[in-house]
Amino acid sequence: LGLPLAGIVSDNQRAILLAAKKVFPSVPHQYCQFHYMSNISKDFQEQERCLRKEVRKKLRPILQTQKTARSQHQRGELSKQEYELLLQFYEVVKAASRRTAKYPFKTIGLQLYRDVYAIEVAVKRLQKTHPLSFFATILKHTEKIRKTMKPTYIKVKQQFNYICEIQTVLDRNPPQDASSC
Repeated sequence: LGLPLAGIVSDNQRAILLAAKKVFPSVPHQYCQFHYMSNISKDFQEQERCLRKEVRKKLRPILQTQKTARSQHQRGELSKQEYELLLQFYEVVKAASRRTAKYPFKTIGLQLYRDVYAIEVAVKRLQKTHPLSFFATILKHTEKIRKTMKPTYIKVKQQFNYICEIQTVLDRNPPQDASSC
């Protein structure tokens, strides 16, 4: 087109690298930051996916208490107000566990783990005004989830922080060409 070429951005495909070097030897080349970040975050993505999967699995017993709540409400053992409160609570738990991720920066496992703590805090508050046996069961499960998943959460959180640091460096100081990396 007769326009000056300021630079080439590509992923790490050998054919593209060789062609760019041969056809445009004096034009700076840089790897695509999206592909670069995707590649370095693969291990993190897998660990984060495992965290999300495990937390979701451990939330199932909480959601299964909804059937018991329905039965107790139908038998008159739970008031309409208490049952509706529990239904709202179950919807919050379901919504939290249904989120989807868009890596590398929108994480679900990390957020879901934090949501478990938020659920625990909310249930403790609700338990003061509505001392339901369901809340004691839910607290037992949320505490167990947080304790058993904490080491995994910490490891995944550290990986996430490293990736964010790398992205910050890339945003501030983009390399002029691949050889400067």
